[in-house]
Amino acid sequence: MIEAVMIDGFGWFDEADYRRSWLFFDDVYYVLPAETRGPVFYPPQLQNRPDFRLARTETGSRDAEIIARAADIDVSDEELRSNIDDVPARDARYAAMVVSSDAELDESVRERARAQPSFAIAYLANKLLYVAARDGRVPIVGRRYASEILKTKLVRRTAPAPATTPPAAFSTGDGSSAASLAAGLSLAFVDDARLRSVEFEKLVRFKASHRGLLGRHQIHLVQTAQAFRSIPDTPDLDDRVRALRAEALGRRAELDLEAESAWRTAGFEIAAKAAETALAGAVSAIVVLRSGNIGQILVGAATAALAGAGIAAAKAISTVGAADLRARTDHFAYVFELASRGVDPRA
Repeated sequence: MIEAVMIDGFGWFDEADYRRSWLFFDDVYYVLPAETRGPVFYPPQLQNRPDFRLARTETGSRDAEIIARAADIDVSDEELRSNIDDVPARDARYAAMVVSSDAELDESVRERARAQPSFAIAYLANKLLYVAARDGRVPIVGRRYASEILKTKLVRRTAPAPATTPPAAFSTGDGSSAASLAAGLSLAFVDDARLRSVEFEKLVRFKASHRGLLGRHQIHLVQTAQAFRSIPDTPDLDDRVRALRAEALGRRAELDLEAESAWRTAGFEIAAKAAETALAGAVSAIVVLRSGNIGQILVGAATAALAGAGIAAAKAISTVGAADLRARTDHFAYVFELASRGVDPRA
């Protein structure tokens, strides 16, 4: 079982992208502040939505401090700040409203979010990684800017790559590496408009009837991530990663063929024109770390600044259940709009 987690205020999804994501995971948890005090109000009816499970998440004062400190570091980082500055003004304002309404946070943090939306965006990005690592779930985002922020945090290139020959894997600041890989289902055979038009109750039934396909998708994600992590750090690393990409795409095509058959059997329509699907299935990918885990990306930066508190948080947010599939997902994030609509995430 692989569960996903998203957070309000950071990386919202287009409806079609979200439906694809929801079909790919056993459950999707939607993180909201445990209690709000301010302009943002969440209606009680959200508890009864069929398309996600509500997660009103408490972090605790110490871990909230570490998340805030990590956000401080991010907005001071030149490359990350450039990504954060690409966030549309409307989204930045909403992120500021979400963080400033979080009653769990100190007033100084809430005021900082009100005054500096870039800090609020960084706070939510780090909180998403925190919750994902703590609960053993896969962080998901649906906007290009959110993907770029997460990718920058995960990748941390040590030197710019030549524009003509981008490496298959990118070097990280700690000497490890990361890569984006198109893996798992894409549902490329159904265009966005048709996917949005399907009654959600029918999607619920479709998902319940094809748990085997869901499981094979998830296994493929984990196997692809593990294969990347097991590639030796030798001069032919890029060649091996490119070969893995080709293999992953081949398996994705097999899964999509199986899904298309199931989709037709369920009575759903598929894309009328093949060209329409170019923007549908080519924008999802996993971003994988070769060493460490996503939780460490958060804590690693804050530990140096907060010493003992950072060490405590590193233990608090470690994933649990070594025998569970979720315990092997702490090193990848699943993202949509990795580059932009119509741009292949394999590049």
